[in-house]
Amino acid sequence: FTIPWDPYVERLWLNPDQTQHPPAMLVLTTYGWNQKDQNASLKNCGRYIRETEFITAIVNHPWFHPTMWDDIESGNATI
Repeated sequence: FTIPWDPYVERLWLNPDQTQHPPAMLVLTTYGWNQKDQNASLKNCGRYIRETEFITAIVNHPWFHPTMWDDIESGNATI
C-alpha cells in the first residue's frame, strides 16, 4: 500500500535553517511488520485500515524524520 505524503507539512528535522530541533523524533523502523521480508511480515502481522491511518499520521507529523532509520542502520547516525 502507499502512504500519502503531505507536501505542506513543515519537516522540522529536515530544515537546515532550523536552529532548535523538536523534543523528539518520529521514525519508522524495520521492526514488526515493516521489515525487509514483506511476505513473512504479512503472515505474522496483518495490515488494517486503522494501521494505515496511524502510519499516515506519523509520516505527516512535523517531527517525523523519513531517513533516520536508514541512517542508523547504515552507521551514519546513532540513537
